Amino acid sequence: MVQIMTARTTLEKAFNAYLDLAKAELRPRQMKTSSERPLQLLETKSMELRRLVEGIETRHEFRELVKQTLSAFPAENSGEAKEEQAASRSDEIQNFFRRSRCYMSIYNGQDVDPKAMIDAVIRAFRNEEVQVNYCMALGGINFHSDDDIIQIERLQIRRFSAEELKEILQNDVNDVFYESSSLNSLI
Repeated sequence: MVQIMTARTTLEKAFNAYLDLAKAELRPRQMKTSSERPLQLLETKSMELRRLVEGIETRHEFRELVKQTLSAFPAENSGEAKEEQAASRSDEIQNFFRRSRCYMSIYNGQDVDPKAMIDAVIRAFRNEEVQVNYCMALGGINFHSDDDIIQIERLQIRRFSAEELKEILQNDVNDVFYESSSLNSLI
């Protein structure tokens, strides 16, 4: 029990150090007047956020978070080399911060609750079950009830609003971090 508490404490310290770095590097910048700033190439907010995130994900604090996460939640495939385990865990942590919209929230000046975030990380790495949903666009289906759901045993056919689809598909996140997965043109 003591070892588990120590691992969590060490993980929390690494997590908080990385979150502090993210807050320092991603927080909104005050715009300088055009005469004060050097000539820059045109960069959208998405491009800037992606560049800043890629920068902090190469820093010591991120590598320490990867190391402590691996220590607290060892890789299931222990046959992999340590470097492969670290690379895999690094990808998982990158995806967690990106998909949770943590980076986007910080960049947009919103508060991020460190306790809620570390709890979410721990739940994500403790989760032994993964639910897979398959989505497919279907035409020609008429829903005759207000439910927007047709249930056939384990199969559900449902109608989503444009807003529900944007949330399910996380288009805002995809637009910034996973451009090839963005589906905004379909919604």
